[in-house]
Amino acid sequence: MISGKLGNRLAVGFVVVAVVGSLALAFRGAGTDDDTVLAFLTHLQAEEVELASELIARHTRADFLDTAAAGRFAGMEPFVDISFNNTVTSVGTDGRSSEMIGRITTTSGCESRIHVVLRNGRITYVDITPVCNGRPGARASGAST
Repeated sequence: MISGKLGNRLAVGFVVVAVVGSLALAFRGAGTDDDTVLAFLTHLQAEEVELASELIARHTRADFLDTAAAGRFAGMEPFVDISFNNTVTSVGTDGRSSEMIGRITTTSGCESRIHVVLRNGRITYVDITPVCNGRPGARASGAST
């Protein structure tokens, strides 16, 4: 056992490394989550529902596929801007969680509100309101956690 000044320095050093490591994981994960959401939306826009579903958590995938099968995402207009004005990422003993709320703007100027929740890099909840696909009153949402 190391005691005295050397022991104190090692303990402080360990705490600093642990804090910096946790912050690095949180920020690295946040960038990955942005990429996951962008890939998901790109697949939806291209009507590649199966590829989009691979980014959904297993326990919510069936509900997403039911929503997609009902045609909720069919004909999504191309987007020109996706912005998230509220993003919260946390890292705990059971993994990383992110919640992202923002707007999607399409080429026609239609705006949708998007709310996405991710757990360990997989989408567990998605709500896009309205889905800009040229159909009035279209609304799509995924299953909650």
